[in-house]
Amino acid sequence: MGLKSIEIISIPVNDQDKSLAFYRDVLGFQVAMDMPYEENKRWIQLVAKVGDTTSISLMQSTIVFTMGSIHGIYLATDDIVEYREKIMAAGVAVADIMDTPWGKFADLKDPDGNGLSLHQM
Repeated sequence: MGLKSIEIISIPVNDQDKSLAFYRDVLGFQVAMDMPYEENKRWIQLVAKVGDTTSISLMQSTIVFTMGSIHGIYLATDDIVEYREKIMAAGVAVADIMDTPWGKFADLKDPDGNGLSLHQM
């Protein structure tokens, strides 16, 4: 058997509740799983939409991960202007839209400084 897919991308976070509110309520991710796994920690797994096979996990760990160390996660959208305005209305700083031959991009950071980018083909 060979490689099947990218399943989970772990994002280091300091406060899981704060990060969950950001990814769920501001960015619009759906909660796939939210279960306790260690004292005061939870396994939080999110998907862009129900049925997706690729997900992110909000990992609270200062030993394995460094907060703000993840960059290069691209969030696909059909309307970058509208999505950017929605996020900015929630108080998130989002960079100006860059128009390139391979699509439009706008960078932002989550509450822990991890770098995300909106992308529209």
